Amino acid sequence: MLSVGSSNLLTGNTATGNLRCGYVVFQAPRNTLRGNIATANSIGGFILAEAGAQMNTLEDNLAEHNDGTGFALHQSSGNVLRNNIGSGNGDNGFSAFRSGTNILERNSAEANEANGFHINESPSNTFDGNRAADNGHNGLVLVNSDGNVLRHNAANANSQHGYVLVAPESMNNT
Repeated sequence: MLSVGSSNLLTGNTATGNLRCGYVVFQAPRNTLRGNIATANSIGGFILAEAGAQMNTLEDNLAEHNDGTGFALHQSSGNVLRNNIGSGNGDNGFSAFRSGTNILERNSAEANEANGFHINESPSNTFDGNRAADNGHNGLVLVNSDGNVLRHNAANANSQHGYVLVAPESMNNT
């Protein structure tokens, strides 16, 4: 767990079978996690949590077969998630809760039990070139999330819907 530290580089690591999460960045800005693997962890793969978890980069990571979410943003902003794979997780491939101004690009969410991408109360994020396929529920869900930009994404062969916008507060998304 990175807590309150900054400017760290974690690359080429594996976190498997932990009772909580594989990787947690808690209130820690400007860190890079690249080329890491999180598999079979009880709560989730990669978690960015709380207000200080901003301006972090997660790139080329794999979160698979975790009991919870593969990649989770919780009250964190200004992060970049690029070229990551969330596959076969027990919840969502990628999720954001109260997390704004993040960039998610060229990520893949496949065969997760819930949604590929689940975004809740998270404004002004950019989703560009992501793929959500074969998930147990939906490809990409926006709940009470305003001003997000979705472009060049693909949501295919999900069990329910490709894209879901849940009102009343999901407005001004493009």
